[in-house]
Amino acid sequence: MRAIMRPTQTYAVLLRESFHPDVLRDALDRDQLFDRLWATVEYCPYLAKVIPAEHQDLQNGDIPIFTSRPNSRDLWTSPRQRIADFFDEPGIVRVRRRIQELGDHDCTQQLWFIRASLATLSKAGDGTRRSAHFPTEASAPADRERLLLAARRVGDRLEELALRGEQDRSWIGLTLANLHEWSLGVCRE
Repeated sequence: MRAIMRPTQTYAVLLRESFHPDVLRDALDRDQLFDRLWATVEYCPYLAKVIPAEHQDLQNGDIPIFTSRPNSRDLWTSPRQRIADFFDEPGIVRVRRRIQELGDHDCTQQLWFIRASLATLSKAGDGTRRSAHFPTEASAPADRERLLLAARRVGDRLEELALRGEQDRSWIGLTLANLHEWSLGVCRE
């Protein structure tokens, strides 16, 4: 199984920049460019173990790739070098625990992802009839309490839909890609 250490885009940017003439004149300049990988070690100390492999792959013009086996704590580099006991536990143990923790909220969330994904397949020119929505005049002015209640409901719903990471939150929602197509998008906090 693949283990993602950093976003592929991070590697791609470094690799692209490493072919700029300013860093190709001297091999030390190119090495210093790749040393930017160390900047995140303060926040993610486990990355220190993979930086030599990342450097090697980038020097070879490749995007670094790491793999593991479901029943192993070891990490493998692209040239098949083993980094022993990299993970705290085997991936399969973590997956089984996560499956045991799944509940009704998770099922509801997954069903929403499926429905939203299917909704993105519908295009305006596909013959599907869509209902028009037009704003209506308010029957009475909204009072402060009613507006606050509505705002709280929106906030509660956003809190309910949040996907929580260790240090961030994300929301997945439908985004209008162009006049005729929707896509699933991610918003991060």
